[in-house]
Amino acid sequence: NTHVLVVCAYYEPRSGLGIWLNTLKNSRTMISKYRSIDPRRLPNFHDSNPTFPQKLRIILYRAYHFNKLMVAYVNVKKQIRLRRIKQNEDTHIYKGDSHVLVVCTYYDQPQWVKETLDSVYAQSFQNWTMVIIDDNSPSTPLASLTPKLELRDNVLLTTTETNSGAYIARNSAIAFASSKGVNWTHVTFIDSDDFASPTWLEDALDQLGNDKGVVRVLIRRFLETTKEEISDIIWSSCQSLWDRETWDYLGGFCDTPVAGDTELLNRAKFLGITVKLSPYVGQYCRLHGSNSSRAFKHQRLHWIDKCQRRYRDVFRD
Repeated sequence: NTHVLVVCAYYEPRSGLGIWLNTLKNSRTMISKYRSIDPRRLPNFHDSNPTFPQKLRIILYRAYHFNKLMVAYVNVKKQIRLRRIKQNEDTHIYKGDSHVLVVCTYYDQPQWVKETLDSVYAQSFQNWTMVIIDDNSPSTPLASLTPKLELRDNVLLTTTETNSGAYIARNSAIAFASSKGVNWTHVTFIDSDDFASPTWLEDALDQLGNDKGVVRVLIRRFLETTKEEISDIIWSSCQSLWDRETWDYLGGFCDTPVAGDTELLNRAKFLGITVKLSPYVGQYCRLHGSNSSRAFKHQRLHWIDKCQRRYRDVFRD
């Protein structure tokens, strides 16, 4: 229901007015085209296998950007950026009526899900509802763990009919919460093999304040086998916090087995959505053999590139 009043101060020559009116007309066209970026119309991930020349370019890209020297350089830049964020941090106050929907996807990880749930229970901000969605686990379904989880009234359980992948499951969990009458104002995500810091939700809400957009929180990764923490600075993709209006405007995740969070952030940036960075650690993420981020490393980069070209195609007349 947003209505924008545009005020223009006009003075001779008349030719300037015509140019300005054409600019305004074009901007209205661009706004209508923004809304045509439907996640369901993005390139299909499974049809995005790179050809040999494309794969070769991706290999060279990764060799350049992920060598030790470049990684160290990027990490120094992130350290400087993090320091500046802390120095320039403003005090934001989130709305008192904020209600955060926390979505957790579960797939055969019974050994960690209780720790995940307990870390959400321990949040300093307590006005939240959590939906844990089982993506059709074949071995240890979520329902079999219910007696051990000590569920509270604001934790809802659901399951997908078939194994649909984490991003479709997250969209389904949000729709499920809305169908149950959960009046959420913000949405964020946590995986069932990770756990949150006690001030995760509070810090993210404070960073966003009353603005519309998304907050990317810091995450800390550690090796499950040795518990060794990796010192790289990483701002979240999936673990970010979105206000509801922005989430509804973007239309949620697209149907992809991997990199759906990266694509969503790229789409948001392309559309001019406000993206904020939090200087505080929000979640701790395990690295283990079944992490989905290890899969399709060449195909995911090629697909992301195809999505970005699709964004640009929207503006071609």
